[in-house]
Amino acid sequence: MNFADAKTLQKVLLSVTILASVSTAQPPTTSDSLLTRGLSVQAGWGYLAVRDEYLSREKYSATLPLIGVSWTDVRATWRYRFDLLYQSTKSLKNYNVSAEVDQASLRLDVLFPFGEFFCIGPGTEIFVHSRTQHIAGEFKVSSMAWLLSTNVIAEATYPLGSSVKAEGGAFVSLFSQTAKSTESGGPARFLTLFSALRAAGEIRLWFQFSESLSGYAGYRFEVTRITAWDYFLTGSDHAIFALIYDL
Repeated sequence: MNFADAKTLQKVLLSVTILASVSTAQPPTTSDSLLTRGLSVQAGWGYLAVRDEYLSREKYSATLPLIGVSWTDVRATWRYRFDLLYQSTKSLKNYNVSAEVDQASLRLDVLFPFGEFFCIGPGTEIFVHSRTQHIAGEFKVSSMAWLLSTNVIAEATYPLGSSVKAEGGAFVSLFSQTAKSTESGGPARFLTLFSALRAAGEIRLWFQFSESLSGYAGYRFEVTRITAWDYFLTGSDHAIFALIYDL
């Protein structure tokens, strides 16, 4: 396991540890009353780092925005969520060499209560990463990677007051159908998390503004690693904000 993988594992384990400790608390409320439903609009600003050995062995980095929309619905014994996130920058750099990056993910999560304040479940995600690197003058080289992954998800919620709660969540991919559109890439492969990893986590502070309007501020990280072809690693950290409208 290299240094980047160890840092990823540490972040995921930290998120799971926080979730587990939250789930053991027993304040006087029910899990149904803690679940947030509705349409969410998200925005954030943070840092992205990319290493794609097909294009370069060097790490490229930039600050960039994050935008997203999410829909969550709560049923009697479970809930589901659609989540769409997009990140883009034209200023990814390593010294004087620049690159452009676009990456997006579409997730479907299905969560079931596990105790009062803990939810676990399966999920699936489509993740796409596209990068164009400026080599010299107008000469450019492009690389694209995509993953269709099967994930395991854990989330927890802890009430801090009548209109404030702490939330956290994390997911990690177990299996992925993965491909890279480069000269060294090839047909899509079925890979385990040891060869193609997607992992992300969030910690949020949620506020209820009115009967139908709420929002949160928090921190999000995500990591993508593929080793089946040229070594590929991308990671990001964002401060995030969201407004949620209960339809």
